[in-house]
Amino acid sequence: MNKQTKEMLLNLILSAMIGICVGVVEILFPIFDGTIAFIFFRNALIGMVVGSAARYGCHFIVIRNKQSMNVLYIYVFLTIGIISSIPALISVWFFEDVFIWQQLLIMLTVAEILGMSLTYASIQYHLKLNQQFTNEKT
Repeated sequence: MNKQTKEMLLNLILSAMIGICVGVVEILFPIFDGTIAFIFFRNALIGMVVGSAARYGCHFIVIRNKQSMNVLYIYVFLTIGIISSIPALISVWFFEDVFIWQQLLIMLTVAEILGMSLTYASIQYHLKLNQQFTNEKT
């Protein structure tokens, strides 16, 4: 298995774990629909979509367009917020479910903190790796 595939799988696993952590926050509320397994599965899937979109968007922003890190962090922040809100908004608009907006705000806060932390750690790891490669060349 090549290095890019390993990094992609690690990103998917970590993103799914972030989704599960957000699912735990959702379960802690007294009003939630569905079984616990469904909530974990749904949030893990959402986490994987968010993680993949953020990863490939970061690649596009930094490598292809040579944008600054500030643009990268803004992109990741917006990606996490928008994609994480979509299931709740669909539930409210199309199925007319009662949704607690405070619950969405708390879930988004947890998702943003964990997602941005993972983004920061990933960027620091890759910067350190690039520095090592640069030192080896000289």
